[in-house]
Amino acid sequence: MKNRIIAFYFVLMLVFGAVLETMTPDREYSEQEKRNLMQRSDILKNTDRMGKKFGDNVEEYLTDQFPKRDNIVTIKTMSDIIMGKREAGGVFIGKNNYLIDTFPEYDKKIFNKNLRNMAEFRKRLAQNKIQCREMLVPASVEILSDKLPKYACHISQKKLISEAGQKVPGVIDITDVLKAHKNEYIYYKSDHHWTSVGAYYAYVEWKKSLGMKAKPLSSWKKEILCDDFKGTTWNKVSLPGKKYQDEIIGYYHNKKRRVSYNNDYYVADSIYENSYLKGKDKYGVFFNSNQVLTTIQGGGKKGKLLLVKDSYANTFAQFVIDDYKEVQMIDMRFFRGNLASYAISNKFDYVLVLYGCSGFATEEKRF
Repeated sequence: MKNRIIAFYFVLMLVFGAVLETMTPDREYSEQEKRNLMQRSDILKNTDRMGKKFGDNVEEYLTDQFPKRDNIVTIKTMSDIIMGKREAGGVFIGKNNYLIDTFPEYDKKIFNKNLRNMAEFRKRLAQNKIQCREMLVPASVEILSDKLPKYACHISQKKLISEAGQKVPGVIDITDVLKAHKNEYIYYKSDHHWTSVGAYYAYVEWKKSLGMKAKPLSSWKKEILCDDFKGTTWNKVSLPGKKYQDEIIGYYHNKKRRVSYNNDYYVADSIYENSYLKGKDKYGVFFNSNQVLTTIQGGGKKGKLLLVKDSYANTFAQFVIDDYKEVQMIDMRFFRGNLASYAISNKFDYVLVLYGCSGFATEEKRF
């Protein structure tokens, strides 16, 4: 009886929403989901260009433009939970209020192509006496397996990272290290990223790979930047309640540093951009979110490090900037130059390629 009532109201909302949708202008962007929404003009255009079926495009358009879509996502997730499901919108509803992104498949061709390009990039740097190492960060679905619902299935990122190490010897595998600390706060409950503590344990392994020892975490100053963070994973299910909120914690020796974004287009005097804490994208507090080029005045006396990165490196950089005189971060999603040529001409001493394993296995990376 309960399921019938839920189904009735859900169908009623769909009918009401379809009528209301024709009376309202299209939304271009979902702030909650952090993505562009499909427009009416895209229906036929995407059908011709991408070979998608017209009906599929109409369905995607109506789903994206459904009035009060964000509220519907919450209602849909709650109805799934009531009906006994522990997965919704590509998210596992885990134990201890953890929301964990699923990882059901990857693109083997893209993964292997990325590995070949990464190996070639390292080879070119080695010819110019620049030391390069790589680190693929396993997602929480790999590390926090004890928090997953019963019978939850996913591709093993441990195996992917091991394969990467076989094809590109020297790739730093931090899977076992993170698993050893799985009972600590190393991943956010509501977001796909690791926390600063998780990034610190990776930093320790990075130092080991260079034959050095990292300082204890207690040597850094600790600051709670906010305690109401709801990240990208939460946005997919929008479950109500403060129990899904996270703390964002920063660690620093000196947070007052010169930070240049995109060749001095914007210059800050702190490694944190606190304006992000007032909006929904609070993770952007670390180094002004994702920029093409970020140049940081480091705390070391000498040495230049280049971080080739995605957003996982933003928390990692808090620790590594104290080891070098200068650290630069490049996001290849936006950088249009030749990366190897840039590293060589700017005379970097070290290069670290740091990507989330999920993205590396599913999205083509430029080097």
